[in-house]
Amino acid sequence: MAENPSGPQAFRLGRHLGLQFHPEVTPQIVGEWIAGSREGDLDSEAMLADTAREFDAAGTRALGLFAGFIAGAA
Repeated sequence: MAENPSGPQAFRLGRHLGLQFHPEVTPQIVGEWIAGSREGDLDSEAMLADTAREFDAAGTRALGLFAGFIAGAA
């Protein structure tokens, strides 16, 4: 249902949907993940800026993915 160069990112198996990403993520959630991270080499400012920039479009794509899943499962 969705893929990128790394491989499948969303798949359907019967009535089940599998995701390799978090469609529910918000800039606030990413900020919390960064604050709790032990990774020392994160570019947190860039990550937060990317999340804020892509937030609306990502939400629209996620809704399209879910609508496609529901239509296929019906």
